[in-house]
Amino acid sequence: MTTATVVIVNYNYERVLRSAVDSALASGDDVEVIVVDDGSTDGSADIIRSYGDRLVGIAKPNGGQASAFNAGFAASSGDVVCFLDADDRILPETMAEARARYEVEPYAKLHWPLAEMDASGQLLGGVNPPVELPAGDLSDLVAGRGPGAYPTPPSSGNAYGRPFLARVLPMPERMRVCADGYLYDLAPLYGPIARLDHPGGAIRFHDQSNFMARRYDDRLPHSVRAHELTIAKMAERCRELGRQPDESTWRERSWPIRSLRALDEIDKALPPPTRFVLIDGGRIGVEPTRVRPLVPLPEHAADTDVLDDLERNRPASDHVVIAWPSFPWLDARPSLRATLETTHRLLLDNDRVRVYTRR
Repeated sequence: MTTATVVIVNYNYERVLRSAVDSALASGDDVEVIVVDDGSTDGSADIIRSYGDRLVGIAKPNGGQASAFNAGFAASSGDVVCFLDADDRILPETMAEARARYEVEPYAKLHWPLAEMDASGQLLGGVNPPVELPAGDLSDLVAGRGPGAYPTPPSSGNAYGRPFLARVLPMPERMRVCADGYLYDLAPLYGPIARLDHPGGAIRFHDQSNFMARRYDDRLPHSVRAHELTIAKMAERCRELGRQPDESTWRERSWPIRSLRALDEIDKALPPPTRFVLIDGGRIGVEPTRVRPLVPLPEHAADTDVLDDLERNRPASDHVVIAWPSFPWLDARPSLRATLETTHRLLLDNDRVRVYTRR
């Protein structure tokens, strides 16, 4: 019989930990539940102990998400393993479905949508990701595009086959965060991807998230490191499969690597603390800072509204930067672009950023 394990990874989530543990235990007595406490300094340890032998508790010094994944997997025995974030929930039937699907066709990864909930656990009505999840042989897609090649839920929306995990774990522990990306980027190179067409758990949106609550400028270096380490492992696996890895293309397509390069180019063109307005369509994720005011771009905003936004920001900066996600938006508005280039001089124009300064 196929067996299953839920590994809950926790760091200072005392306020929501019981919700995650209770959801995993509701999967049934035949599902192994492991809670890895990554050096929490709150009351998490007491909560874990309160469950007695209903779960396996692992206490370790703080080392980050990758080290917690490694520790949890080393202690697990399931044929399929889910790494559940301690601020999320899994539905009672999900691991039974994961086991049943694995018995029909062993997969490297099974994924499912996650229902979105607020900080209190109330459902918001949306799902993450908000698109249909792919399934089948995705190896060509991933080998061609590199990390981030296909839509996937974060950690709590995935179960992995043990043979795949045994091939790629332990993972590099320099990935203190974004360790889930390492797994779902590599999985298609080791076997088929399966999916559930309905939510199998819930993801919590709250302002105390260990990762998403950080400012963008703090998150970006971690995301870049995770992609670099993933690219190295993907290249190794491609060579094992007789494929020629295209690491240059992968880096050009990598959202965090490309974002970091774009910000580096902006800093060279407009050295800090030069203030500028950044137009990125809200898609990079950059947040406003003292030297980086942002202009939002509503999807159907009129050209005059955008120009008014730029004029309102004029006291803050005479410089406008447009990042690559907004290139199609600007190029589709020739009159707006003509007005911008009449009032501003182009300082830098490449495939990542266009930098303008007021004439």
